[in-house]
Amino acid sequence: MQEFARIIAENLFGKGRETPDSFVPSTIDDLYISTLLHDVGKVGIPDGILFKPGRLSSEEYMVMKTHATIGQDTIRKAQTYIGDESFLNMGVDIAGYHHERWDGKGYPTGMAGEKIPLASRIVSIADVYDALTSPRVYKAAWSHEETIEYMRKGKGTQFDPTMIDALEKVEQEFKKIRENWKD
Repeated sequence: MQEFARIIAENLFGKGRETPDSFVPSTIDDLYISTLLHDVGKVGIPDGILFKPGRLSSEEYMVMKTHATIGQDTIRKAQTYIGDESFLNMGVDIAGYHHERWDGKGYPTGMAGEKIPLASRIVSIADVYDALTSPRVYKAAWSHEETIEYMRKGKGTQFDPTMIDALEKVEQEFKKIRENWKD
């Protein structure tokens, strides 16, 4: 997943590209490290829910959704011990907001559009691609092609359109990474 996030960020903000003040090429390394923290809050989710082989009930899903807030709180607490490291600042945003949706129908806050931190929007692309193309106890892995098509359909609703545009430019790199990591 880290590689997917890096590739999107490099496509958007690599050498010679215009960058927003909040995200400059030197932060791509922070993004790469922080991506590891995206699901740290799952340590607070009961194993019976986390590893359930079937579909979650609505109550179980509500518990699962708390992993974003748990993760954000955990990283903030870590910051009080180890300081204000830039990758942890980004990690707070990633853990807390990588399940927000462009249209505001995500969780935990219902944040929408550009109010969602940029790093979270990038990691959302990496996370969904990784989750769909990986086997899980409750589902088989989707093909690269099925996943890309699903993500294209989510452009402007689930996903930031700019992120989908970037994904389309680098999708063959994603496919190569997935093939190298499928075992």
